[in-house]
Amino acid sequence: MFIGSAHVFSANFPAELRQISLQYDSIPADIFLVSIKIMLESPHTLPMNTSSESMDNIVYNMKLDASRLGYTLTEYTPSGSTVNQYGSDSRLIAIVTGNEDYHYYMQHNDGTWSHKPGEGKVTNCSISSTSSAPVYLTNENIQSLANQGMYAGGDLKFFVITRDAIADHPHGIENSSTQSTLYYKDIAGSFMFTASTLSLSTKNACFDYYDDVDFYTFVPTSTKTYTLSTTCDSGDDIDGIIYDCNGNIIATAKNVGQINRTFNATSGKRYFIKIYNYAHNPGEYTVTIS
Repeated sequence: MFIGSAHVFSANFPAELRQISLQYDSIPADIFLVSIKIMLESPHTLPMNTSSESMDNIVYNMKLDASRLGYTLTEYTPSGSTVNQYGSDSRLIAIVTGNEDYHYYMQHNDGTWSHKPGEGKVTNCSISSTSSAPVYLTNENIQSLANQGMYAGGDLKFFVITRDAIADHPHGIENSSTQSTLYYKDIAGSFMFTASTLSLSTKNACFDYYDDVDFYTFVPTSTKTYTLSTTCDSGDDIDGIIYDCNGNIIATAKNVGQINRTFNATSGKRYFIKIYNYAHNPGEYTVTIS
C-alpha cells in the first residue's frame, strides 16, 4: 500500500525539511516533495504533536497520493460495531495515529484484517496479542482493537480505496525540490487472484521491490503449443512456473537467465503464470506469450 522510500535531497535543501522528511518516511518521496511545496506556499503546516494533527497530515498526503497515482480515497464511517466488507472493486483500510507515529491496517475478503508492526512480520493479530493468546483482527473487533500499544487513545479512521493490491509505481531518483519520474504502472499482481491478463503479445513489467513476484493469467483461444519468454537486464535470472486453473504445476522454467519455455494449452482453459527474479532484485523486464 504505502511503501517506505528513502528521501534524497541536495546539500542546499533546508535542514528542517530534511528532519520533517524522516517523520514522513512512509510517504512516496515525490508526493512528499509536492506536499512540502504546497505547504510552504499555504497556511497548511506539518505539526506532529497530537494524534489528531498527525491524522490530518497523513490524510492530507494520502489524498495527494491518490490524486497523483490515479485512484480514489473515500472516508468511511461505520454505523455500528462491525465494519462493512469491501473487496469487489475497492478495499477498506484503517489508519490509527498516536502522538508520534501512525499505522495502517488492511481488510481482507474473508472479513479478517492484517498489518505490519514496524520491522516485524505481517500479522492478522492485534498489537497486544501474544503467541500464547492470539487475538485475531476481524470486521467485528477492528474498531476496538486497532488503537493498542503506542496508539492507545489516538485517532482511528477508515478509508475505501479503489487502487488494487499491486505495488506498481516505480520512481526515478529524486533530487532537491523536483518530482521524481513516475514510470509506467506495473501490470501484474503478486497472487493468483490479482493476476493480470496476458494475451499473445509482449508487455513491459517490473519487479517493484526485493523478492517481488508477478502473476499473470492466460486463456488461449486455440489448442496449441505456446511459448513463454522474457527479457531482462544482464545479471538478472528470471524464472517461471505455469499452473492450470486448479493451481497444479504443468511446466517450470528455471534455467539461468531468461525464460524460454514451451507448454501445451487447451482452448478456453485458464492458466496462471508466476514470474520471479531468482536474484531477488527489483528491475524491469518484458514478458511474451507466443
